[in-house]
Amino acid sequence: MVQRPTTAPAHQRSSEVEPREASGLTTRLILAYVESEGGRDAVDDLLGRAGLADREEELRDEHCWFADSVRTRLFSAAAEVFDDPDIARRIGEKAMELNVGHAFKLAMRALGSPRLIYSNVARGNAKFTLVHKMDLVALGDGHARIRNVPLAPAQWHPATCPYNIGLLSSAPRLFGRPPARRRPRRSRGGGSMRYGAGAGACSSRRRARRPATPGV
Repeated sequence: MVQRPTTAPAHQRSSEVEPREASGLTTRLILAYVESEGGRDAVDDLLGRAGLADREEELRDEHCWFADSVRTRLFSAAAEVFDDPDIARRIGEKAMELNVGHAFKLAMRALGSPRLIYSNVARGNAKFTLVHKMDLVALGDGHARIRNVPLAPAQWHPATCPYNIGLLSSAPRLFGRPPARRRPRRSRGGGSMRYGAGAGACSSRRRARRPATPGV
């Protein structure tokens, strides 16, 4: 009796051919946003521009991990599809409204407040990327400042900071509160945001060393 070879799940196949750097949470979110705003035709256009037309099933799988270049290609393609250089921030801002990351949202809501979400931002970030490090710089009454740096050899991409700002600003919505508001800083790439009374995101172009074993 001849047995046919079994096909591995998409998230196992992708991990064999490329590094685990960017989570399917982000790729699924990008596709969900594009489809919600532009329909099926926009999704096809996005995938075609990014050179990923044959990988839609994987890109919609939250359990998949991809090379960081896949994430950045999708952001760049989305900006072209909608002719909107600020598309990454808009995608992050819609994260709580779209049908993406249900289990992750439940875990964040269980923390009980935006303040506790921001205080656990390093652990939460590991669900999205293993090549960008996010640290809590300061946490006060109604505000937080968070630093995000790429880990070598990852390259900085123009969409990274706006996406993080949008994503972090949406956290208060889990608790029925208004989104956080960004307060710019004079330094390049920096800033903070206030949630309710406040929340913050601060990004830097400095590069940190990549740890031997990224933590989750």
